[in-house]
Amino acid sequence: MLGRVALVLHSLRGFPHTDVAARLPLELSVAGRLRSDVPGRFWFCRVPAEVWCRLDESSERGHIDESLLSDDEGSLRLTAVVITPAAANQVLQPGIFNLAVHAAAVLDPRVGESGVVNAAQVGYLGCGLLDDSTGTNVGSGVRGSAHG
Repeated sequence: MLGRVALVLHSLRGFPHTDVAARLPLELSVAGRLRSDVPGRFWFCRVPAEVWCRLDESSERGHIDESLLSDDEGSLRLTAVVITPAAANQVLQPGIFNLAVHAAAVLDPRVGESGVVNAAQVGYLGCGLLDDSTGTNVGSGVRGSAHG
């Protein structure tokens, strides 16, 4: 059981349409698991210290909730992300260190309320590395478990 585990996303590669990688490390608070019709394990994580990320001019904005866009629609207010481990046999748990994950920005605040996620409600940010923010296992090589 994760409870309210605090995590740090400290590396991110792969999504050129935003400057979110320049805002790292990003602290996350795990709020709970999400259901999806896509295979995998998905976790809804709040960004306690929300950040503004610049959007590339080519980024589609029509599916982003207007409450998350700046007035000029040039930036996204990042308040939550969806995380899924890159390997199917890993889960988020206390003590994780350098867990490879896929991260997506939540573009529709209703994701957190509904407990269900679909591709239209998130924007892929890239593949990243995640640690338990307590630092209790930093350097130990502890990784996500095959259980969960």
